[in-house]
Amino acid sequence: MKVSARPIEALFRPRSVAVVGASPRAGSAGNNIIQNLLDRRYSGAIYPVNPRYEEICGLMTYKTLADIGKPVDTVFIAVAAEYGLDIMKQAAAIGARAVLLNATGYADAGQAGAAKQAELLAIALEHDIAVCGPNNLGMINVLDGVPLWTAHMSDVKAGSVAIVSQSGSVALALGDDPAGLGLSHIITAGNEAVCGVADYVDYLADDERVRTILLFLETIRDPARLAAAAGRAKHAGKQLFAVKVGRSEQARAAVAAHSGALSGEDVVVDAYFRKHGIERCIDLDDMVQRAALSLKSPPRPGTSAVYLTLSGGQAAAIADCSSDVDLEVSGLPAHLAQSLTDHFHGYAPGNPMDVWGLGWDPARFGKILQQLVAAPEVNPIVLTLDIPASGAVDGPMGVDMARAAAEHAGDKQVIFVGNSAISGIHPDIAGICRENGFPVLLGIAGAMRAIATWSRSGNKKLPTESSAAAEAGRLSKDDLQKALRKQVRFVETAIVSNANEAAVTAEKVGYPVVLKGMAPNALHKTELGLVRVGLGDAGAVRRAYDDLERILKTHATTLGQGTVQLEPMIAGGIEVLVAGRRDPQFGPMVLFGAGGKLVELVADSVLRLGAVTAEEAIEMIGETRVATLLGGYRDGVAFDLDAVRNAIVAVSKLMVEAGPDVNAVEINPLIVMPKGQGAVAVDLVIE
Repeated sequence: MKVSARPIEALFRPRSVAVVGASPRAGSAGNNIIQNLLDRRYSGAIYPVNPRYEEICGLMTYKTLADIGKPVDTVFIAVAAEYGLDIMKQAAAIGARAVLLNATGYADAGQAGAAKQAELLAIALEHDIAVCGPNNLGMINVLDGVPLWTAHMSDVKAGSVAIVSQSGSVALALGDDPAGLGLSHIITAGNEAVCGVADYVDYLADDERVRTILLFLETIRDPARLAAAAGRAKHAGKQLFAVKVGRSEQARAAVAAHSGALSGEDVVVDAYFRKHGIERCIDLDDMVQRAALSLKSPPRPGTSAVYLTLSGGQAAAIADCSSDVDLEVSGLPAHLAQSLTDHFHGYAPGNPMDVWGLGWDPARFGKILQQLVAAPEVNPIVLTLDIPASGAVDGPMGVDMARAAAEHAGDKQVIFVGNSAISGIHPDIAGICRENGFPVLLGIAGAMRAIATWSRSGNKKLPTESSAAAEAGRLSKDDLQKALRKQVRFVETAIVSNANEAAVTAEKVGYPVVLKGMAPNALHKTELGLVRVGLGDAGAVRRAYDDLERILKTHATTLGQGTVQLEPMIAGGIEVLVAGRRDPQFGPMVLFGAGGKLVELVADSVLRLGAVTAEEAIEMIGETRVATLLGGYRDGVAFDLDAVRNAIVAVSKLMVEAGPDVNAVEINPLIVMPKGQGAVAVDLVIE
């Protein structure tokens, strides 16, 4: 944290609040804050500050903070930015522990605003004051009745889901809680001049009443601190979901190697969230639906979901959408399918299960449901149908199903899925589900995503408690290259100084051979015409040497002093890429994917942050399309996965150990030979 742990408590649970800029004008920020505190029966003292009025909202009003003459925990500065620094100094003078500012005009308003924000930070650090904002709506501690909020506050159902948003409008939308999650806190971070998203997550990690944290992020200002806070929250048993929008030029390293093109910021953010146990969501709807399921215990191992529908088309849609998110829809156990045949005219039902039959029969459905509830292998039971707000289509049947579930489900998890998100939900069904704690998901695709995340949450490993942007090591470029060549097998090479020497060396090495033009700035040699492969005789070698020498001399000014390198032609393998790079925000990372000339065109790659274990390296390989080839596609020849795994682990660890002058390490291609024969690195770039 930029301030100590002590004052941030005053943001969340102040014993007294002063509102500078308090106003009797309805709808103004200075009025809404006071009114929200009164309406929610805030238990602490409230001190309106405005020299123009004697009283506001029935409360005695003070001309300045100093006039209060009593201890003030928290000051809400609800005035324009031009007055903010002066009020901040006054808050420091009276010993306030926390300040909220909602005004724009700080770092969001050019150089002059940035200077104001820098001075604001300096005051906060000097006096150990926690600051929320500026450029935000404030925050609401729903559980403790502390609404430090500039907008009119609607009724909020208290619960265990916290919202931390860098956008005020998004916080308003999520804070309306249309899914009925039940909220513990609503926090708008704004410019994060002092306290930021990481501080709020860190604080929430220690609150046992909070089970789920929702993040809306426009940028990740301090990856290391957020990673540490997320790790604490995960170890405290909380689930974290995030929507990350936008692109940041600052977060892209200026790396010319192929790894730079393959590791754009969004891919890096995916890897960052994955490493630190934060589930990345597509949009707000996706996040809310995943959050709804996160409040339920995930299915225990050995159980499978059963999907009940009212049409074959819905069953097909479930199959398609579950496949898209790698969610297995298992068949019914044989004994259970057989026991249900009486309800399906002698036929054993499948999964998904069309319970319409030859017409809707609520009694028959109740009996089917009871058998599924009694089956220990089944959990959850997912009811998927058209239940629009209009009450039409499957609405009446859905009401019957909801009532039956309420009567018979017991401890079994029941999830309602409306096939269409745009049609809303039948109000009677919504009421029954709310009373019985049945989550309602809208849209089959989104529902399957949420169910997939929830089903796997019980098997997730806790993230390691490590920094996202590890400090750079001390290995120089030369030391790194030496260390890498000890851990990864490289092709034997020879530097040749003329065409005749090249021909003689080729005879010793054995044909066919490869000639390469090497130069300090020749990173992509193939594109420059500096690689000649499959040279089968002395004449071909001489001609290739002369061509390469001419290219190197022609471009010596840009490429640097060049040499020609000869090496044997490696055949019979599969070309892959193993690379490391350093991101200015997120630190060292490792990439793996298809290699050779088509590396960027095919773009078959995966990425992880920091040093990876052997197990993680195998996971990386399995996530690529090239894994199919390595496993023996069609011809049945399996290739040496152990050698690939070892290369990934070596590059990832050495990238972490590398000094700050190393931006990228790239082996392309690494030629993977059949199983037991290892892999050979053919080309190495260190940037």
